[in-house]
Amino acid sequence: ASAGVSFTPFSITYASRARRKSSRERQVLRDGERLKLAEREAREKVAAAEITELVNRIIAGDLSGRLAQDGKDGFFLDVSRQLNRLTEMLQCMVGELAQVTEALGRGDTGQQVTGDYAGIFGALKQSANGMAAMLRDVAARLGDSATQVRAASAEISTGSLDLAQR
Repeated sequence: ASAGVSFTPFSITYASRARRKSSRERQVLRDGERLKLAEREAREKVAAAEITELVNRIIAGDLSGRLAQDGKDGFFLDVSRQLNRLTEMLQCMVGELAQVTEALGRGDTGQQVTGDYAGIFGALKQSANGMAAMLRDVAARLGDSATQVRAASAEISTGSLDLAQR
């Protein structure tokens, strides 16, 4: 009987300590979960601000910006990489188009878009290069026509001089 009496308080005391410890552990876990949630929300806010800044720069015509990848992992790293890839492609495509159209404006029809682009970007490449080729052809035909007009004019002038001397 005395063994049962000493055992019961020990068990109750142990169980009470275990419940208190378990309650503390649960609180620590809840605090840890809250901390992780707050950290995740802070990372999401920073990522949203970075993405917003990049998009606003692109809309404003500045394609030089990129998202930082340091300190990112998982979803945020993947999104950063893909947006940077998109921005890089846009910068190359728009840069080439700007060079070709600027050259056409100066009368230089020898420039071409050379990058490898798909979809609508490939169609833009073909259109710009097609326009340059058509303008080259028009310029060549105008040059040929001018040469023919000069030759005909020279013949008419020579004929007029012959008639005037008779």
